Amino acid sequence: MIIYTDGSCNVSTKIGGWAFFIKTSKYEKSRSGQVENTTNNRMELTAAIEALQSLHNPYKIYFYSDSNLIIEAFTKNKIEKWAAKDWKTNAKNDRRNKDLWLILLSLAEKHQIEWRKVKAHSSDDYNRKVDKLARKESRNKWGQTKVSDYNFIPLDKLNKKMIE
Repeated sequence: MIIYTDGSCNVSTKIGGWAFFIKTSKYEKSRSGQVENTTNNRMELTAAIEALQSLHNPYKIYFYSDSNLIIEAFTKNKIEKWAAKDWKTNAKNDRRNKDLWLILLSLAEKHQIEWRKVKAHSSDDYNRKVDKLARKESRNKWGQTKVSDYNFIPLDKLNKKMIE
């Protein structure tokens, strides 16, 4: 299974958008949504959370993101360091977005994930897809869009079993 995620935030309106795309040998699905009064990092984290929350069983996942923050948190063991410091910075302040990090960490532990960095705005078609969806959400007026329904595209017409 591959997962691509992206987040975006319009700094002038503080409206954010997030999106994910999941592909297996049997189907593809994408989802996007909008959040008010947020930041780009919160949208990156929200996209990852929403993607993993959509899974109902443990999977081996190749997880792609253009967020250095997310990829390095897992590949450079930063999360363990943050937890060891009780989620405080070196200046003894609360670590930003602790609420979302704890949710993401809990969800990630259920899967075997290989975290992979993808260059932002690259020629990678899936990265461009989630980038476009997230940016669209962040540029719409607040409340103009609603979280889209899961978009299942069965690749095997005989086997309609989705993630359960």
